This record gives sequence, structure tokens and C-alpha cells, in this order.
Amino acid sequence: MMKTQTIFTVGGLCLALFCGWGCTSGRTAPSAANPDASTAAGEREAQEPAESPPNQDGSAVSTRDLHGALTQLHRWYQLYEGPYTDERIARQLEILDPAIEVTSSFGTAVGHEQYRTRVATLPPDDKNAHRVMSSQIEVLADGQLGLSASTRYQRLQPDGTLTTADLHYQTQLRRIPGKLPVFTKIEISLVAPVEDTEFRDAYLENRVKSFVHYWSFLMEALDGEAEPFREVLASDGFALHFSTSSEPMTRHEQLATWLAAVPTQLSESSHEVEDLSFVDGDEIAVSLDFRWRGQRKDGAAMKGRTHHDWKLVESGERFLRLREAVVTAVEPLSTVAEK
Repeated sequence: MMKTQTIFTVGGLCLALFCGWGCTSGRTAPSAANPDASTAAGEREAQEPAESPPNQDGSAVSTRDLHGALTQLHRWYQLYEGPYTDERIARQLEILDPAIEVTSSFGTAVGHEQYRTRVATLPPDDKNAHRVMSSQIEVLADGQLGLSASTRYQRLQPDGTLTTADLHYQTQLRRIPGKLPVFTKIEISLVAPVEDTEFRDAYLENRVKSFVHYWSFLMEALDGEAEPFREVLASDGFALHFSTSSEPMTRHEQLATWLAAVPTQLSESSHEVEDLSFVDGDEIAVSLDFRWRGQRKDGAAMKGRTHHDWKLVESGERFLRLREAVVTAVEPLSTVAEK
């Protein structure tokens, strides 16, 4: 029988459920703007709103900013949902700025070494799970990305003690041209304890979602670069059945030719993730829709919707790898009428 208690560890830092032992004061996370409909765990992540929200620096949030930030958020959780090996810790440090500040009930850890020291104190036999329930992104006055997330956290101890709570993450990420952003600040606070009797592992869910957002991040670059895709395509062979191609792409050179042509036709491209679900097995079967909007070089606005069936494989690396993708048009590409 599972037992419950009121103290738990999250994100490398300890929080007291009743905020009486020095945790940062809880607050309700803001609702996501135009959330997606991910069915894998009821996650509702922020997507590009119909009208971009005002940002502190006066600019609009791009969906590429969103995908980059959410890629890193889902990668952040993965360290705590598996063994704390040197390799996995080093991979975690890749997503953190050298001057990272992580604040929680333990106080503030500054820099990679303090963070690494905190991680070394974590109970190695606990099981942790994190599910993003909603998120919201903005551009801050200094040009950084501000990402907030409401997260359902679970901790299962070896003796069967289960702790569940809602947490609020307030983060900042520094943009890096051509690369994923890195966290400069992460603040974790308690919202409320949650009554629950079942632990639900979330590692694969966060692996899948970090892949989906990274794939979108790469696709929206519009730089014609194919090299970054080598990391996310199965090294033992892949097949990409794109709706715009009569034959599947099975060689990296074919994909490179296709990617090089895209920026000659489009000046803008954005993807909203909808109806994401997955089933684990020898291969991970992923189903999702992309609602796409873009702009041609002649200024015409375009839209469309595609359904994707993917087969992903575990690589043990930064990301899962794509073995096969079958893409079908749900709503054919069309020009958006001017208002």
C-alpha cells in the first residue's frame, strides 16, 4: 500500500508541501495562451495565440521560440526521471547557462558546480515524474524568453510513499542564434498538494515531447541546413513519407535537397502541435497533427493541417530518433484571405 507524506524533492531541490520550511511562496500559474490538445497526459502547452500577446520588449513570440523553450523544459525533467549518471548530468548542464540560478526551498544554486552539488544529494532510488499541465511564453525586456509552466509532480520512494503536488516553474532562457536557448533562471514554487494513489511514469512522455518540439524548432529555421537533422534521424535507416513528395526520402542527401528548397519559397513557417499521443513498444508509435501557417516569398499568407504517424526509437542520446514518418494532408495548403 502506498503511503503519503508532505516533504518531497523536485528538480533537484527539496520543497515542503505546506510551505512552512522555507519554500518559495506558492502561486497559481497563469493559463496557457491558446493551449494545444496533447492527449498523451492531458498536457496543454502554450501555442502561438491568434493575436500575439504584448511582450516586455515590444516583440511578438515566434512559434520557433516556443518550440525551443519547450524542448529544453521537457529535457530538464528527464534528468530527475532516470539515473543520475555523469553522462546524463553533463547533458543537463548543456541546457543551463554557466551562470544559471535555480531557486527553490533549498535556496538558490548559482552556476554549474553548485547545481551539480545539489544533484549529488538526491536520493538515487526515488522515482520522479513531471507533467506539464499548461505553459505560457513571452519575450522579456532584455530579449530573453520568459517561460512559465504549471507542472504536476510525483515522487515515489522505495518504501511505497507517494507524494503528488502541483508546482509552478518560472524560467528565463537566453536565445542563441541557430541553436536551442539555455536556461538562465529557474524558480520552482509550490502551488498545492494533490491527493493521488497511483504513480505514473513520465520519462517517455518527456522524451517524446522534447523530440516533437525540437523537430518543429528545426523545421522552422528556414535556413536550408540539413546537418542538425542527422542527430534525430535513425542511424540505421529512415523513411520520410512527406505529403509533398511522391517517393519516401531514405537518404540524408534527399532531405538536404528538400530543406534547401524551402527557404526559397517561404519567408515564415510555424507549427502548432495538436492531438499528440503515443504508444510504447519496440518502436514508439507517435500520432499528432500539425496546424501550419506560413508566408510565401511573394507575401501571401498560407495555412494547412497535416497528420503525422511516426515511429521513434530510443537512442540513449539527447533525443529519440525518427525511423519512419508518414504524413497525410488533413487540410490542404490554401491561401489565407486578407481581412
